[in-house]
Amino acid sequence: DGTISTLRQGWEKVMLPLMLELISGPHDADQSLEEKVRSYIDRSTGIQTIEQMVWLVDTADREKLNPDPPRDPWACKSIYIRRLHDYIKERRKSLEDKTEPPDNFMVAGSRSWLDFLSRQQIKMYLASGTDEKDVRYEAGLLHVDHYFREIAGARPYIADCAKEKVIKMLLDEHSVPPGELVVFGDGPVEISIGRQIGARTVGIASNEILRKGVDSKKKTRLEKAGADIIIGDFLPSTLSCLP
Repeated sequence: DGTISTLRQGWEKVMLPLMLELISGPHDADQSLEEKVRSYIDRSTGIQTIEQMVWLVDTADREKLNPDPPRDPWACKSIYIRRLHDYIKERRKSLEDKTEPPDNFMVAGSRSWLDFLSRQQIKMYLASGTDEKDVRYEAGLLHVDHYFREIAGARPYIADCAKEKVIKMLLDEHSVPPGELVVFGDGPVEISIGRQIGARTVGIASNEILRKGVDSKKKTRLEKAGADIIIGDFLPSTLSCLP
């Protein structure tokens, strides 16, 4: 999501009002609270959704605005997922009905780049903080699932980070030297994990509305995470500038 897919573009517009609603309860959220929630959503991009819901529950408890605050992060996640699916259902349907081509919901140049890596016999793995069943389904809708040796996402009632798990598996089970691993991602989580183990890291600061070019907020976020390289898309003109 955000690295090659734009199907879930705008997910923040679903999470922000949900968090404000559950934290403030019957009260109107003031500007300070809204800024706090926006800031958290921005810096937590790429982590497991359940971790964001744990923060939501903890914040509601601290703020003491809601007389009936949420207690169960998993229940909060269920509400969020339901609302997000409603938000993107027309996009999914257009792919299911084949009324729009998959590339209309992908960062520009993604398919050509995946084709190129595949021809070079590069082994590719996909890991996401989105629920695994949704990751697999949406990868199928976009016709990119066949590129990857493994597709991993969040599992029901398991809070382990899928991205960290896949990277650990590559290092331990497949004995991949860190110097032979490249991590692509639009979130600081995977970039930070890659940096920690000595992999090369490519931050994708994609403008998900245009599907190409650099989003300045994402770029700043990825710079702070320590990305070796930051690009906005996979178009030939972009890739030709890489070292």
